[in-house]
Amino acid sequence: GKPQEIDVSLYEGIFRMEENFVAQLDILGINKERTPMPSGASCPIGTFQTKDNRYVIIVCSTDPVFAHLCDAMERPDWLPQYAHSKDRLANPEPIMDALTQWVSERTFDEVKARCDKSGVPVSAIYSMQDIFQDPQYAARNDILDVPCEEFGSIKMPGVFPVLTGTPGQVKWAGPKIGAFNDEIYKGMLKMTDDELEQLKKKNII
Repeated sequence: GKPQEIDVSLYEGIFRMEENFVAQLDILGINKERTPMPSGASCPIGTFQTKDNRYVIIVCSTDPVFAHLCDAMERPDWLPQYAHSKDRLANPEPIMDALTQWVSERTFDEVKARCDKSGVPVSAIYSMQDIFQDPQYAARNDILDVPCEEFGSIKMPGVFPVLTGTPGQVKWAGPKIGAFNDEIYKGMLKMTDDELEQLKKKNII
């Protein structure tokens, strides 16, 4: 009968789906990165790697934005030949190759500064390592340390959205594979020890 505030951030719904990558970085040290992902809808468009091994996404979805990119890259020679989207899409390789090289020769800060100054939308793409180091994620308790029988503790995404009256919680990391075999097979299914052992020998369980 009492109202409560529902607090959720736009990014948290997506982050909650990345739980396997959280554990990969925490336990195995594997930092999952993006790979180039060009599309035929605009040109240039895609994910580009910077000199300092970060990834950015740049999308020139309109002709004015492409003109701004020409300014940022100091490539006035692309105009007017590629001024219109249909002309760029007809032969995207030279532009995509040049932008890929241009980004690769500069740090993320340099690329962002150039793009911001010229009016080109650009955004860094977070790796899981970036997320682990971001104070916003920490402030919102988006990454939890959960007790784990196998590893001592394991990092997991928090519970979203946050409810002020009845906040969710992660109580445990879950059981090991087969932890309840005896309870299910011998208890509920009434199997004998020999039958259970045969299932294990055949790699069924």
